[in-house]
Amino acid sequence: IASATLELPQLVGDGRFSRELAREFSVLETRMPALRERSGDIPALARGTIARLGFDADTKLSAELMAACLAYRWPENLAELERLLGRLATMTGTEPVQANDIRRYAPEMACEAPGVRSSGAADSHALEPAPLGRWALRTLDPEDDFAELEPSLAKALRHLGACFAEPIDLADLAAIGGTTPLRMSALFRTVVGVSFKRLLRQIRILAACERLVQQPAASITELAFQVGFGDLSYFERSFRSAIGESPRQFRRRRRVGEGSVLAPHLSDSAKTTSGSVRVAAEAD
Repeated sequence: IASATLELPQLVGDGRFSRELAREFSVLETRMPALRERSGDIPALARGTIARLGFDADTKLSAELMAACLAYRWPENLAELERLLGRLATMTGTEPVQANDIRRYAPEMACEAPGVRSSGAADSHALEPAPLGRWALRTLDPEDDFAELEPSLAKALRHLGACFAEPIDLADLAAIGGTTPLRMSALFRTVVGVSFKRLLRQIRILAACERLVQQPAASITELAFQVGFGDLSYFERSFRSAIGESPRQFRRRRRVGEGSVLAPHLSDSAKTTSGSVRVAAEAD
């Protein structure tokens, strides 16, 4: 079974997709309506998603949450519904998901739900989603205990911050958090918004940024190993992809004592407690 969100015949006509492969896919075809076109399915899909993640759907599905689900257009269809509902269920613990929770943890849904949307300027900060870079910066902050998170995820993030340079896999994090790898993966996907591997790479790149400024005489290879990259070419590719320049170019453009350095573009603005790294306000 294969699926596509683009029009394959058009791509074939433009020479951007294999004609032979498209023919193989066209034995039996059907069109799945977008989630916004079948809103009657949303209550059952929401209930099933929350139950599958191990929560009580009767408790979680408040009137405010259901109204927001029905008002939202779901541009990413079922994958987005599962991601946002998983985040909301996780961040609210055993309590029902209320309007304030939706404004804080799923602002894109709040914007389209009249009964949930906030018109006050005081809530503008709460409507900002937590970007990947801010999670990475929080993880590197030894004083952040992630008290608002589920304990198993908080333990995993604290471990990442303390041991990011060591080999780490999902099973290790699950054992540290006292949960299963599947559950830990779901927590990262729904709360942080990305896999733990992507967050770990972001953490290592931020750590490399600081070391490039603080250790001007160290070799690039040595710095790559210090932050957990076992392959120099992969480190340089990852660094260039995130920063927009090579580690050597980055270090040449900075001097020890500067107030801030440019961090990866995977996030919006954020700060560290040390003040040595600042994430630039660029689009993901």
